[in-house]
Amino acid sequence: MVGLNANSRAIRLFSMLGLLLFTLSLAGCSTLSQLMPGPSIVQPQTNDGFMSYSQMVDDYQAAQATMPLAPGDVYPPFPDGYDKSGRYQALYGQVIAFGVYQCSWENEWLNTRAKDSDRAATALSVLLKIQDNTVFIQTYDGSLKKVMVDAFSKAAEGDPSGVQSLAAAC
Repeated sequence: MVGLNANSRAIRLFSMLGLLLFTLSLAGCSTLSQLMPGPSIVQPQTNDGFMSYSQMVDDYQAAQATMPLAPGDVYPPFPDGYDKSGRYQALYGQVIAFGVYQCSWENEWLNTRAKDSDRAATALSVLLKIQDNTVFIQTYDGSLKKVMVDAFSKAAEGDPSGVQSLAAAC
């Protein structure tokens, strides 16, 4: 992967995702699915739209099976720094996994586009399908969705600038 080491990228990504979820909770949403309905996904068993730390970690690990990373990349262990006695919004573990998935494929496309056309085509195909992912549909706000879709559309036209901007935050 390009740029920062994996731990630094993960910390920056998790911080951005945490801010997004905090903002959503301030908006008065008890669950993310109420904010933006979309295709059904497997949600952790919760009574109030929130889950325990261990449920969030399980959610992160289960999501990895549905979002394979680019060749050679592996999911990092669940990040430290979370209150193990805290409560977290449903889907939070999947959102963290989705961020790793997105960064993996952005960097795969950037690293292979001039070297290996087959791998680059596969990476671009994954990026173009990100907007169909249920985590993207249910948890990303409209402006962030637009930025990402625009970046991936530009990439399909050969312009790496949008993907480079997104990958810089990884």
